[in-house]
Amino acid sequence: MYKIEIINPCACAKKRKAWQKELSFDTKDEALEVAQKMVTQGNEKFCKRHKFALNENGNTIEIETSTNK
Repeated sequence: MYKIEIINPCACAKKRKAWQKELSFDTKDEALEVAQKMVTQGNEKFCKRHKFALNENGNTIEIETSTNK
């Protein structure tokens, strides 16, 4: 079991239904694909104040939020 976890979600991310605090998947490939789409969407479409980055941590794919500088 692989999961996507949102680390320190901003207000924009919290408003997104698809951006639940934690999502679970059967395969690593599926989790990575969904996480990458989420990061791209966050960086390009709905949040201009923050930057989203992907980080693998064992069976967890973390999406970290940081302030755009």
